[in-house]
This record gives sequence, structure tokens and C-alpha cells, in this order.
Amino acid sequence: LADLNRAQTALMRSEKLASLGKLISEVAHEISNPLMIVSCNAQLAQRPEIGPAESARLLGIIGDECQRAKAILKRLLRFAAPGQRQLRRVDPNAALEAVVALLENQLKWSHIDIRRAYAEQPPAVAVDEHQMQEVFMNLINNAREAMPGGGTLELATAVEGDRLRLDFRDTGGGIPEKDRKSIFEPFFTTKTDGTGLGLSVCYAIVKAHGGEINFESDPNVGTTFTIWLPVAKDDPLPAEP
Repeated sequence: LADLNRAQTALMRSEKLASLGKLISEVAHEISNPLMIVSCNAQLAQRPEIGPAESARLLGIIGDECQRAKAILKRLLRFAAPGQRQLRRVDPNAALEAVVALLENQLKWSHIDIRRAYAEQPPAVAVDEHQMQEVFMNLINNAREAMPGGGTLELATAVEGDRLRLDFRDTGGGIPEKDRKSIFEPFFTTKTDGTGLGLSVCYAIVKAHGGEINFESDPNVGTTFTIWLPVAKDDPLPAEP
């Protein structure tokens, strides 16, 4: 069991590194935009014909773009943060929305419309926020790759008894029948550049939190991945920082 746990931990780390490497390359484009704006406005502000009022306006733009780049890096560092699994009471809507904020521009560039159907004031779930956000990121990226020509991604949360339900619904081509029984198996992939670990890691993380994950898929209609997580009880768990 100890060997299996170590192997599973190693697999999860390797998949996170792969996801992080891909994310960094994409976020680099996001950061380059505010940096380009900063550079252009800094050059304009140095021109001799620029008056005090226009100079102040340009400096304001520079400040805003610096804050924008800082926010992007902060979200990236939060996802990359290492550490042992630590359960906290987490607002599921906020945890999911933080991942959407990190990926929103990539989704827009891929012509994917995001639709939200969040439960109002849902109960907290007791999860390791970083690990659960890794699951969310994997599912959202998979949905994006399933819609290479664009489409719609619907994200929904709902309360069902003592469990919270999260749906990730895309309008892609669906999962072929022959692949459906294998998608949660380690190293199974239909991608030329995939590790085959993403969904197996998602499965392991959700199960470790006492939850369930499954999917429904229809050809040429789309796929919905659904996660059920137990609602946080009154145990003495720390709240979100």
C-alpha cells in the first residue's frame, strides 16, 4: 500500500508539472499584453510634447496594467503552490471561478462561450483547494480541446441532499464509445501530446475527498463531466484564507 501511495503521488506530481508547463506557456501570452501596453505608454510619457495631464493619464494606464500582470501571476502562483493536502472549508463557486479567471482568455481565443449556472450561496465543501482546482483545470482544458472550432462550456453547481454537484458540459464531438470505459485509466489518451494522466489524477483526487466523478457523452452533442463532493460538516476545519 505504501508503494502504491508513493506511485500515485508521483503520477499526480508529474501530471501537475505537465499541466503547469502548458499553463505557463499560455499565461506568458497574457502577461505579454500588459507588458506591451506598459512599454508603449512609458515611451509616450517620455516624449517632450506630452503635457502633465496626458503624462498623468499614461502613468495611470501603466499602473493599471502592472496590477493586471500582477493579478495574473498571483493566480498562477496560487495554482502552482506545493504542499501537503490540507482540507479547508471552501466556497465551491469561488474555487471554480478562480480557475475560470485564469483560463478565461484562452477560452475566448478558442471561441468558447462560458455559461455559468451556479447555485446561490452553496454550502462549503471540505477540500484541499489547490488539488480540487487542479481537477477543475483539467476538466476545463479537456472541454476546450474537445471543441477545436469553438462552442459552449457550461459550468454549473447545485446542492443535492448532503452533496454538492458540479457539472462541466461542453458542446464538442463527444467521447467515442470504444474509449469510454478507459478514460479514467492511467496513461490512456487519444491525444498525440497527452500524458494520459489527467483524468486518472482527477479521479484519484475526487475519490480521496470522498467524492465521485463520472460522465455522460453523446456523439456530436457533447460531454458532461459531473463531480459530487460531500458538503462540509461541523468538524473543526479551518475556513478559506
